Amino acid sequence: MDLDLAPALRLDLDVPPRLLERMFQRVEETRRRLAATEPYYSVLGSVDFKPAWFSEHAAACHKSGRGDVERLPAWLRRNRIEPGKLWSCCEYGCGAGRITAWLAPHFQRVIACDISAPYLDLAERHLASHGIATVTLLRIPDPGSLRKRVSAELVFSVLVLQHNPPPVMAYLLRSLLCWLNPKGVAYLQLPTYGLGYRFDAAKHVSSAVREMETHILPQSAVFAIAAEEDCTVREVAPDYKGGQSHWISSTFLLRKLSAGLNLSGRSGEKRRMPREAQGTAALLSLVR
Repeated sequence: MDLDLAPALRLDLDVPPRLLERMFQRVEETRRRLAATEPYYSVLGSVDFKPAWFSEHAAACHKSGRGDVERLPAWLRRNRIEPGKLWSCCEYGCGAGRITAWLAPHFQRVIACDISAPYLDLAERHLASHGIATVTLLRIPDPGSLRKRVSAELVFSVLVLQHNPPPVMAYLLRSLLCWLNPKGVAYLQLPTYGLGYRFDAAKHVSSAVREMETHILPQSAVFAIAAEEDCTVREVAPDYKGGQSHWISSTFLLRKLSAGLNLSGRSGEKRRMPREAQGTAALLSLVR
């Protein structure tokens, strides 16, 4: 089917706090289990990175993180953003440090976050083996942890957000954009459409936990959240990382406005609802 003619998605984005908390728990349980059993295969999907063969292909696994980092400067320069002026980076979903090790040389400070303590242990060992000491590891086990004051010039996340249910993706996106300093940049990848994809929040939390889930956050929801967090969309492009036929995955480059400005173009601090009250209800009309 031509995706230009595809119907709108039906998915739940507005969920009560208890459901959001349960969704985080499910993701953490899955990540913890995978870190203990198949930490590299679960990310890259190649049998070469299964435990039985990993030692033979460890170097290839490490090199696989290079491409995403090399893509970043081209995107920045294309949008008249000088990479060298971004001195701090926050990577969400660092896993075993596969991409973190390539990010670290480009920034004075890197904060690498993950929901899973076992993955952070793997990342610590991986970074130490490459002599990297400029990375701070931070665990984000629940929604409340996202309220920690983290600030960065760049927020980076690839092949991570998609493994969270849509309400969690929306919550994560809003939090990550909130962490940006004025004029900071977010470089984020996530699937934005999948033919036949549906998400029912109640059914999801009552179903058995699967090994690895892949979800979608519609492009319209990304744009709405960016606007809420005073970010402009500088570029969007397909990246072919969705991993399924009839799915669209996109990379976004978003930029925070200067201090004292909001998307109305007026100076002064924008009045906002408390984060707990914002939720994602306003986004439902965009996707249902």
